[in-house]
Amino acid sequence: YQHQHTALVTKLEAILKTKWIKPDLIPFLPADHDTIIEKVQKSIKDSDLLIILPGLEKSFVDAEIMLASSLKKPIIFFKITDDQRIPDTSYKGYPVFDLQKLEEYRFRPLHRFILYVTKSSKDVLQNFPRTLVAFYNQSDSMTVVLGVIFFLYLISGPFIIIFANLEWQFSLGRIFFWLFTTVSIGYFLFKYLKVFTERLRVISITRQTILTGNMTYDLLSGCFTELEADKEILHCINDQPLFTKH
Repeated sequence: YQHQHTALVTKLEAILKTKWIKPDLIPFLPADHDTIIEKVQKSIKDSDLLIILPGLEKSFVDAEIMLASSLKKPIIFFKITDDQRIPDTSYKGYPVFDLQKLEEYRFRPLHRFILYVTKSSKDVLQNFPRTLVAFYNQSDSMTVVLGVIFFLYLISGPFIIIFANLEWQFSLGRIFFWLFTTVSIGYFLFKYLKVFTERLRVISITRQTILTGNMTYDLLSGCFTELEADKEILHCINDQPLFTKH
């Protein structure tokens, strides 16, 4: 961060500090030059994610971003003002969070995004409800297929007993039961794999291991679609990248 954002960074440190997130802030204090360089290098190497608050002027932040990007660290930017620019040493595709929108949500989306990208055990557990919501999506055609199979299972007994003996009734009911069970489990695993793949995609975007440029928001739009808390994340992300300084 640049010096003019010191007050905001101090506020963010207090907001983000929880059992699951431990911010590492290096304050602007008089210190030996080499000591500062060493401390910055160590902090970047040890970090799981970096939050960047760039200013309008060139600064040491430019070099920090270059180091972080070369180490493929997850990076997110904060949009604080409309005239804000990202350093020339940065990729354009890193996600940009709008500070004003984050404040509206009391920074909950930022907490959740950090845990999501860093694969925190607290958020990984959310993969199950994400999968359940995707599984029960009423607009999905597979839901109709499962419903038909289950309906056939329910009526198989009363219907078949009219035309056949009890053995046929039992066999047909069992076939529909295992068909429903097998398809349901397979479909659930398919949805879970999709949720898992979406996380990998978001991590790749925040690391810029795939260069997304102006497509970052569009790609993220396909990832945070199940839980309402996840949709809040997308609402706080800027739909356009910040311009570079050059």
